Amino acid sequence: MSSVNAVQTLTRYKAWANKTLFSKLFSTPDIEKIKDIQAIISTLNHAYVVDCIFKAHLEKVPHSFTDVNTSPLPSLSQLITLFQQLISGTSITQMQSLIVN
Repeated sequence: MSSVNAVQTLTRYKAWANKTLFSKLFSTPDIEKIKDIQAIISTLNHAYVVDCIFKAHLEKVPHSFTDVNTSPLPSLSQLITLFQQLISGTSITQMQSLIVN
């Protein structure tokens, strides 16, 4: 398997894993009221930021992330939108503007 095929396969797997994870999270009753929801959001946000940085490096384009998390944290609903944008081919610049706004 070539490195390009490996990256494509891993990217598809990650997209499937994200979709499955968010589906489970959103099917959990009162998910926003869970005691540790902020820790869950922080962890998922970290994964999102690192994915964006990785994508920027693969595309050989700059990114403006200066940390491995954002402040303030997005909501769980915002995170799923951000991850969908990430896998849909949205540019790094567009995704960073989604976090800021």
